[in-house]
Amino acid sequence: MSEQFKLLNEWEQRVNAHKIILLHLKSTELPNPIIVKGQKYYFYQKENKYQVRVNQNVY
Repeated sequence: MSEQFKLLNEWEQRVNAHKIILLHLKSTELPNPIIVKGQKYYFYQKENKYQVRVNQNVY
């Protein structure tokens, strides 16, 4: 059961990270970090590269 929870958590983080990237493309006035379900998502942009970091994962 814990392995399934871990996998679902990873997918949820990935989906949230992509949503945050899309939100930042639409608006530059979003807070950084964005907190979703108690987890902090940090957005980074360098030239044409976008990244979101949550825990030790980078998307």
